[in-house]
Amino acid sequence: VEKYAFREMSEENFQSVLSDLKNRKAEHEKEQERIRLDNERLQKEAKEKERKAKAEREANEKALAEDRAKADADGIVVDSLKYLIKTAKAEVKVDLYNQLSYEFRNINLERALNYADSAIWLTQKINYVEGAGNGYMNRGNYFKMTGNTKEARSCYIWGYIQHKKVNNLKGISSAYNSLGGLNFMMGNFSRSLGFFIRSLALS
Repeated sequence: VEKYAFREMSEENFQSVLSDLKNRKAEHEKEQERIRLDNERLQKEAKEKERKAKAEREANEKALAEDRAKADADGIVVDSLKYLIKTAKAEVKVDLYNQLSYEFRNINLERALNYADSAIWLTQKINYVEGAGNGYMNRGNYFKMTGNTKEARSCYIWGYIQHKKVNNLKGISSAYNSLGGLNFMMGNFSRSLGFFIRSLALS
C-alpha cells in the first residue's frame, strides 16, 4: 500500500516538476538573451567611443599640422620684416616695428609689446603721428589680450587721438572697431554697437 501511495504521489508531482523546469529554462533563456543584448550594446558603445576618439585625434592632428604650417609662414614673414628693418629709413622702420608687433600678437605677446613700444619711441624722434597711432593700437591689443581692459582702452583712445590729428580715416575706423570689440568683451553691448557703427561709417 505504501509503495502504491508513493507511486501515485510521484505521478501527481510530475507535471508540476516538469512545469517548474520549463519555467526555469525559459527564465534562463531570457537571462541569456538579456546578457547577449547587453554585450551587443556595450560593444556598440565601445566602437562608437573609439570612432569618436579616432575622429578627435585626427582633428587634433590636422589642427596641429595647420598651426605648424601657419607658424612656418609667420616665421618667414617675421624674418623678412626683421631683415628689412636693418636698412629701412625711419618712417618705414616704424611701420615695420608695428607690423612685427601685429605678427607677434599670436606668437609672443611680450615681444609684440616690445615692438609696439619701439615703434612709439621712434615716432617721438621723427614726429610720425600715424605710426604712433598704430603703435598705440598694437599696445592696446596687448593689454586687451592680457586682460587689462583699462589700459587697453587708454591705448586705443591714444591711438584714435593720433589718427585724428592727421585725419587718417582708416586709423580712426580701426580705433573705433577696437573700442567696439573691447566694450563687447566687457559686456557694454550698447556702447560696443555705437563704436562698430562709427567704424563701419568710415570703412
